[in-house]
Amino acid sequence: MAMIWEFACPAAVGGADDPRMNPMAPGAPALESLRCQRILVCAGEKDWATTRVRAYYAALAASAWPGSTAWLESEGEGHVFFLQKPECTNARELMDRIVTFVNGS
Repeated sequence: MAMIWEFACPAAVGGADDPRMNPMAPGAPALESLRCQRILVCAGEKDWATTRVRAYYAALAASAWPGSTAWLESEGEGHVFFLQKPECTNARELMDRIVTFVNGS
């Protein structure tokens, strides 16, 4: 993740812990300041970023932000699996969950 972020934003202070990449980094806006009412956080079980994504979800759920959080972890899947295998069962379940979330259900 650090290499990708440094390539995408070479001037980032703190590398992958720049507040634009890590919403829990020092200097990032407080989670309580989020202006939405709901957040769906998704990750693949074997994604290299899942540890950070889980930490974000936990921090958000424990924060004073008044909205609602939802979590979806795709079992056995890695990073952007839905692009590599868009017809697999987990990719379809992910898309169904996102559509349901966007529709407000």
